Amino acid sequence: MKIKYAIYKNEIGLRAMEYADTKAGIKDFPYIKESSLPVIINSVGGYTSFNIEYEKENGFIKIIEVDEDIEPLTREEMYPKNSPSFEYGWISPEGDSYNTGHKGHRDSADKICKELGLDIYNGERHLEEKGWVKVTGSWDKGKLIKKVYVEDLYITKKQSEALFDLGLWNADHVAFLIKRSEPKW
Repeated sequence: MKIKYAIYKNEIGLRAMEYADTKAGIKDFPYIKESSLPVIINSVGGYTSFNIEYEKENGFIKIIEVDEDIEPLTREEMYPKNSPSFEYGWISPEGDSYNTGHKGHRDSADKICKELGLDIYNGERHLEEKGWVKVTGSWDKGKLIKKVYVEDLYITKKQSEALFDLGLWNADHVAFLIKRSEPKW
């Protein structure tokens, strides 16, 4: 069976939303009325009508159709590796960065693990346990402050170089992590 997706450009890459414009497209969603078509459906079954002009204003690019067991987008299309626009995401022990945006850590970690050939239940936890740096943020008085998280408080030399290249030298705890890790390099 084929599934249609609406593809959008967002701040860091592409995203896909399931798209239905026929009765067959909503057969798994009995609460969606045929009179509501076309619709886009999110990952938990919520839906909204699809208005092409409104969608274009929100980054809509195109409709694609793929086999139901095929992911509509690759990890690279969604979470670019070594992107010059990196703000938040993952840094591998080899120093490669994976741009996730502020909210994409969990989904991107699952896709990274899948790309690495790992069948892992919780990709985010796995990357943390394997020494990946997580660049995230928390709100403080209405301002998003970058945070660098490392499970065991050690980073590789390549991770420290990546943090420096990404302009994260002054982020919370980075100087501490480098000082603590340098003897291991």
